[in-house]
Amino acid sequence: MTGSIVSEQDGYVLTLTINNPDRRNAVSGVMLRHLVEILAAVRITEVRCVVLRGAGERAFCSGYDLSALPTGQGDAGQFDGPAQLLLASRAIADCPAPVLAAVKGACYGAGGELAIQADVRLVSDHVRLGMPPAKIGIVYPEDGISRFVQILGPGGTADLFFTGHTWDAGRLAAAGFADHVFADDVFFDSVQQHARQIAANAPLALSGLKKMIRAAGASGYSDEQIQEFARLRLQAFASDDYREGLGAMRDKRPPEFRGE
Repeated sequence: MTGSIVSEQDGYVLTLTINNPDRRNAVSGVMLRHLVEILAAVRITEVRCVVLRGAGERAFCSGYDLSALPTGQGDAGQFDGPAQLLLASRAIADCPAPVLAAVKGACYGAGGELAIQADVRLVSDHVRLGMPPAKIGIVYPEDGISRFVQILGPGGTADLFFTGHTWDAGRLAAAGFADHVFADDVFFDSVQQHARQIAANAPLALSGLKKMIRAAGASGYSDEQIQEFARLRLQAFASDDYREGLGAMRDKRPPEFRGE
């Protein structure tokens, strides 16, 4: 698939755009690696705030490119999507500057994880967010689940993932996902104004505060748990339900799962 991460700096604000509008800004491993490289190069003396957004008006990010997903257990062992998404998530967390997710339009799957990993989430009043792994038959990576639980709590995370329902701006704000909701017609102007307000502050203070806030909310899994989660993911990729879920999504029809 085509697509890129476009980087543009204005003063101390760096805007990174997920640029794949023909696929509603779906991401690939190549795009995620590029995102990691850009974030790893950020220096707080030069960049005091990062804005992550999607190209155009339709979507922040519609998820991971379906054509790159594995077709079964044999391919799953070679599939680096979860690893690349994990690296991108950690790059957002490790970036010395605050990262704002500017979520306008559709936001699904990997897009939801990129947004939840940001320090602050700014959403349009017309936003639509959904996490559909259960609809496809995927056991979602633990790092993403952990961050969702930190922000939404266990019940909110369970409802979002178990149902696969799409949440609107009101539900996202009530659940704690949306830190600010801006009107759709002035959304990106409002985001830039917010970013400039942050970037006007002392860079070392911003970087230090980010580290402390992240540390306060961090939680981890044991090595045994991580190994078990990896086993569950491979088991899910090998299932008939996964192939059915993926096919149903591509065909835009309801899936018929059998638990095998």
